Amino acid sequence: MKSVESEQGLLSSLLQSPREVLDYCVSKGITDESFSDSACAMVYSAICDMSAKNMAIDAITVTDYLRDIEKLDKLSINIRGDFWQGLSAVTSL
Repeated sequence: MKSVESEQGLLSSLLQSPREVLDYCVSKGITDESFSDSACAMVYSAICDMSAKNMAIDAITVTDYLRDIEKLDKLSINIRGDFWQGLSAVTSL
């Protein structure tokens, strides 16, 4: 993708309508390797995994899932905070 903002926008859409948006992403061949930002790639991969397991998908469950699979700690606290704030800003538009 071209920018972190567009990647965050896509993730925000996924958090709002996970099944529909993920089906679209898969149909367009979007994978975690499509993301230039490692945090966005990690979240996208988690959402894909969660969807395959028929888990509920929202900001809280994705955060918990990343913690459970021991990937959340790979991001610094500041990056995580900025990342979720960015998603929240896009979601509230």
